[in-house]
Amino acid sequence: MLFIALLLSCSVYATELMLIAHPNNTNKLEQHSLIQLYLNKTSTFADGSAAVIFHSARDSEQHQQFCLSLLNLSAAQYQSYWSRLIFTGAAARPHFVQNDAEMLKTVSNNKSAIGYISASTEPVNVRVIGYLHNGKWQAMP
Repeated sequence: MLFIALLLSCSVYATELMLIAHPNNTNKLEQHSLIQLYLNKTSTFADGSAAVIFHSARDSEQHQQFCLSLLNLSAAQYQSYWSRLIFTGAAARPHFVQNDAEMLKTVSNNKSAIGYISASTEPVNVRVIGYLHNGKWQAMP
């Protein structure tokens, strides 16, 4: 049992993620700001410009990891949270993309967009704003 628990705890932080924004977005984002955006508690960046959040596919390892690492929620809890927001009229459905290539294209074509990709993916035509590594947020200087 102990071996299985250790194995599962190691896989919890198996994926390193890179958070990305449009190259013209110069806003510095700290962990608290990201959490506020992804929990729909704010819809703007620090400079007042609109922010549109994007997620990897709901069933992807990246989405699972993102929810756990940044939001401290399981993907199911996050889905439930958004379902309540949508049902009460407090928010529209979140945006999902199928893979890193689609995320890169979407973010590079929308100056309000923010999203995440695997850290092993080449960040083409986007600005890297930080990393989620081993469950910890690290902003780019």
